[in-house]
Amino acid sequence: MSPGSVLQIFASAALALSLLGCAPDDPLVTGTVTQKVPVDVTTLPADDTPDDPGNVGTEVEPDCLGDPLPDPAVFPPTPFDDIARPDDKIVDLRGQARVEIEIRDNVFDPRWIRVDPCTEIVFVNRGANPHNVVPAAEGAFPVIDQSDLLDAPQALVLSVPGNYPYYCSIHGTTTRGQTGYIVVGDD
Repeated sequence: MSPGSVLQIFASAALALSLLGCAPDDPLVTGTVTQKVPVDVTTLPADDTPDDPGNVGTEVEPDCLGDPLPDPAVFPPTPFDDIARPDDKIVDLRGQARVEIEIRDNVFDPRWIRVDPCTEIVFVNRGANPHNVVPAAEGAFPVIDQSDLLDAPQALVLSVPGNYPYYCSIHGTTTRGQTGYIVVGDD
């Protein structure tokens, strides 16, 4: 067998294995991060039980994650004033339970989106380099670490309507380079 034939066999085997690993019906395995919102417990209504004398209040409606809805006056954190919302470029993806954002080298695609509260936003690293997803307003949502994105796509669920600019801290800053913007809700 000639060296060219052996090389051709190895190339064919590598191609077949790579195609098997990319079957369209393979389930997408994701890690999940969810937005944990600060809630002032003094504003939560108490239940009318003997263990909690003097309580007052009504039932609190939970968000899609089962957490009490936060005070909209304090959350989400206000992003930096110099991060303009790109209203004319936002892709409206409301009505979808799950959306995917591809991370390629130096770009999020789509870069600017609008989703409903509780939409599963899946970040998939398809670039040659490591990437992360960092909220421009600290604490707006958990950072998606580069090591997690190397292991598997990562899902983010944002339950509170608001503006969520984000960036890859490896390839950008809050306002330059690899940036993106998520608008949750109708405002």
